[in-house]
Amino acid sequence: LAYTVNRMGANANSQAILVGSFAGAALDDIINNDTDYDWRQTFTNTFKERTMEFCTCPDLNVREPFREVAVNQAKNIEEFDANQEGFDRSKALLEPSFVCEELGLQGRVDLMTSDFRLLVEQKSGANYNIQRNQPNEYGSFQKEEHYVQLLLYYGVLRHNFRLSNHQVDIRLLYSPYLAVWWWWLICNAFFTRAYVCATKLWHKSSVSHKGDLKVLSTSFRPTR
Repeated sequence: LAYTVNRMGANANSQAILVGSFAGAALDDIINNDTDYDWRQTFTNTFKERTMEFCTCPDLNVREPFREVAVNQAKNIEEFDANQEGFDRSKALLEPSFVCEELGLQGRVDLMTSDFRLLVEQKSGANYNIQRNQPNEYGSFQKEEHYVQLLLYYGVLRHNFRLSNHQVDIRLLYSPYLAVWWWWLICNAFFTRAYVCATKLWHKSSVSHKGDLKVLSTSFRPTR
């Protein structure tokens, strides 16, 4: 119900959202313009596409200048791109869609290569673990929900194309940043999704499925 109500409401508008749009466009432009990238062209195109949002943004330039944030984002993405040695640039795919009926997952990753050697998910928002140099409870710096999202994309890729563990290099981009692989997180993500689906079916059915849910919980619960 909350999801339906939110869809009928006004679209959210903030500087963080606009920065995200700019950063996504910057990644596309940098990949497609290897030698002559100019962040100002990316900003011009982003402004043309979202003129009304820029003109009505309530917190534009309030906490920090948009220009400064945009230039920093573009610089970080350029640095990340320059460090991707060993990958064929001509095989880069921007925002390919993922669908896997068996796992019940779909999504769209920011960047991958057609030979499946590289998978990148971009996040333009702040990460306080990195800013404060304080790792999370697992000893790393990425946000768990972001990394789980990346792992689910990775899981779909492996499942659909039967790839080996070491065939794909997955990277979570806040700045030039390579995430650490945690197997148990992806298991936990699949368990959570399966449990939610089973719970919905249980509520819709007139017959109790508590026993089924117990079996599902036992079968899918991961261990570290």
